[in-house]
Amino acid sequence: MRTEISKLHDRLQTTMIYVTHDQIEAMTMGDRICVMKDGMMMQIDKPLEIYNKPANKFVASFIGSPPMNFMDVQVSAARAACVWMRENLCWSFCHRWKKRSRPMWGKSWTLGVRPEDIYDKVYAGNIATEGRAAVSTVEVVERWAAKFCSILILEKTPWSPASSPRAKPKSIKRSKFSSLREIRLFDKETQERIL
Repeated sequence: MRTEISKLHDRLQTTMIYVTHDQIEAMTMGDRICVMKDGMMMQIDKPLEIYNKPANKFVASFIGSPPMNFMDVQVSAARAACVWMRENLCWSFCHRWKKRSRPMWGKSWTLGVRPEDIYDKVYAGNIATEGRAAVSTVEVVERWAAKFCSILILEKTPWSPASSPRAKPKSIKRSKFSSLREIRLFDKETQERIL
């Protein structure tokens, strides 16, 4: 049905408004998407802009499957690099965030990372991961057709990294993983994206 509606839109060459609760329909069919919550517009933009630059935590969690991973962290500077800390976890990121994160030092924020931006060190291969690897326990591994989705526990918080079919993660094991540059920071009070 998505295909037929898209073909109809191409043939008529007119503006169409399509209302759906299905994010896949919205992402595949829309030229522009309006994400709403409780009757309020959260964000209006092109599909990839909404995916890559969500306006707030709600949009970030609604768009994407598996959804974005979140964790409350504190930002500080150590060894000329940004560090995101939570209890026993200390996760450093690249220099490019240093200047932009300076006003955030010493404060608590919500860190957001997409599943596809988390890499198990064992399977990362030539992918240039950044920051110190965090150690976690993989509890469940789900096969999602062309990829695997693991459920791991990091500082008592469930996270879902996604990996390619070439990677064969195993459940009930210790795993070291790190992220690429694609991270987001959200204000804990307003839930607006700030980085």
